[in-house]
Amino acid sequence: MPDCILQEAPALDLLIVPGGLGARTHVRENPQILEFVRRQRGTVVSVCTGALILAAAGMLDGLSATTHHSSLDLLREYGQITIQEGTRFVMHERVATSAGVTAGIDLALALVAREWGHSVAESVAANLEWESTSWKQAPWGKPLQQPTFSIRRATMNDSGGILSCLRAAFERYESSYTRGAYEDTVLTPESLQKRLDVMSIFVAISAAREIVGTIACHTVSPDEGRLRGMAVRPEWQGTGLAAALLHAAETELRKNQCKRITLDTTDPLRRAVRFYEKRGFIKSGRESDLFDMRLYEYVKPL
Repeated sequence: MPDCILQEAPALDLLIVPGGLGARTHVRENPQILEFVRRQRGTVVSVCTGALILAAAGMLDGLSATTHHSSLDLLREYGQITIQEGTRFVMHERVATSAGVTAGIDLALALVAREWGHSVAESVAANLEWESTSWKQAPWGKPLQQPTFSIRRATMNDSGGILSCLRAAFERYESSYTRGAYEDTVLTPESLQKRLDVMSIFVAISAAREIVGTIACHTVSPDEGRLRGMAVRPEWQGTGLAAALLHAAETELRKNQCKRITLDTTDPLRRAVRFYEKRGFIKSGRESDLFDMRLYEYVKPL
């Protein structure tokens, strides 16, 4: 039985739309499903003819896509889509499609590699005894590689890069935030200056010398440290970068003799909550409001 009806479904980090003969029926006769797909703000992917539902919802307009080889002509009926034949899957930043059935496994493994890292995907593939290596190929046919980055303390010269990183990381959540809460999250040059004055800020730098991640921390009492402003550019999520930023902040707070670390998060950031929970953070039970948004405190002993 389903957990909830479409109209009451919470915000999703990832929606997988399966195929089958029923997909064509939904395209013609089920506007509720099309609207449900259309209003998603997380990642949306399809397996097999599920691509027809994505196409009917307008999710594939202006993008390249694929589906089961027997249904490519049906996908061509949507003139704003570039059809990719002979490929197992096509992955974009927020939308992905796969060919028939088993190609969905390759796409799933590629998503695991992007979201949680290549080593985790290798472990999943080994557990499945999955022999295909197609999932290791990026959408343009090049092998997926773990990008390199370094972590260092931020300076005022990094302000522009930090602000750009914050906007890129939180743009998809803007509609889920109140205006005041969103502005407090993505910051301004003035509010970033204030944060640099009172907090330790770390940045992740790519090989191209671009700021691709950031985190801030500070001591709020003799034994408590606090995290603020963790952000990772979407294309760098799942590379281990967030874990490296968290490690840098935790190391800094330990140097300051902090015994525990706290942070506030909110309902739209479900993926971030899972990230922190996997790393030992639990709900403290304390709640507060920020610009009419409910905040939930998480805590972890150091």
